[in-house]
Amino acid sequence: MPGGDGIVSPGSGVGLGGWGPGPDGGQPEKAAKRFAEALCTRTQTDAVDAAVLAEFAQRMPFEPWQRPDRPALELRTYARRLAMLVGARTQAKNPLHALSQSTTTPAMILEEAQRLSRN
Repeated sequence: MPGGDGIVSPGSGVGLGGWGPGPDGGQPEKAAKRFAEALCTRTQTDAVDAAVLAEFAQRMPFEPWQRPDRPALELRTYARRLAMLVGARTQAKNPLHALSQSTTTPAMILEEAQRLSRN
């Protein structure tokens, strides 16, 4: 389940027996918010919110969460790992780019940064 930051960890909801992250990644409040936006509800009072949530519950069919099969979970893990590696590579290249743009960077520092970015 997502924490306060909205991040869903790799195993979130797995093994919850029908309860867990749904189509909104485990954040039904986002679905309700989009439903309210679709109704063009701009006023935000407790009474309006209650009416919107009641209508949302009436109109939206309940669909129990289904655990993804093993290949889908593995693919998700590969995709997350790839995204993490791409981010780490970018993070490693940014200082090298900054050093190479400066005219005052000593050659030794630049060579060391290039060597480290290859590893």
